[in-house]
Amino acid sequence: MHGEPRTVRGRSARYRLLAVLGASSAGVVLAASCRVVRLATSEVDADRTRAAPAAVAKVTPARAPTTTITPAASPTTVPARELFVLSDSVIDGASFAIPDALPGWRVVIDGKPSRMIDAGVAQVRARRAELGSVVLVQLGNNYLGDEAAFAAALDELHDLVGPDRWLILVHVYPIQANRAEVNGAIDALAAAHPNVRVADWPAVQDANPGSTYADQLHLNMRGAELMAGFVRDLVGEVAGRAPPR
Repeated sequence: MHGEPRTVRGRSARYRLLAVLGASSAGVVLAASCRVVRLATSEVDADRTRAAPAAVAKVTPARAPTTTITPAASPTTVPARELFVLSDSVIDGASFAIPDALPGWRVVIDGKPSRMIDAGVAQVRARRAELGSVVLVQLGNNYLGDEAAFAAALDELHDLVGPDRWLILVHVYPIQANRAEVNGAIDALAAAHPNVRVADWPAVQDANPGSTYADQLHLNMRGAELMAGFVRDLVGEVAGRAPPR
């Protein structure tokens, strides 16, 4: 009878000891877990702290645009293998075909229907920074009959292009008799400046009947492909060569 209480008390004592040990172990595990959580939290905070400057750097106040006047490029700064085409609606009708005819070249085509020579000069002035090593121009299909004004505009166009680029001027097709004045002014400019080349598109058109619509001016699909090959050959004649001075 006296042994059972001792046994109960002995077992209770052992149970209490195991409980204390279990609680102690759980506390160690809990404490370790807490340390891991705190460590993970501190690492996340550190990552956020490190990432913060990059996030802030993306928010940059917009700067107001500035306008600068670009001086004429020197021979060492003229971009090679870049063609700038300025035209009215005629060459613009081949704008889809010309880039494919010049692989490896950057081609910019600025064509606009009914463009006059003075508007073309203004466009070259506005886009002067985009001019490459070759500038090809066909204007004069919308000629108003002032030969002196047209010649003066061509002179200004050449000044903007400068002597360090090739300037190819394309003859216009003589749908009216006064177009001879346009082509005459082109020939005169070429005679005065060694970097100006003349391209005889009317001769090509006459040799390939059916390349335009009924107006004998605007290119149909066949004419567009013909013009693309014509431009390719013109550019090929001067590519890689510095203009004579």
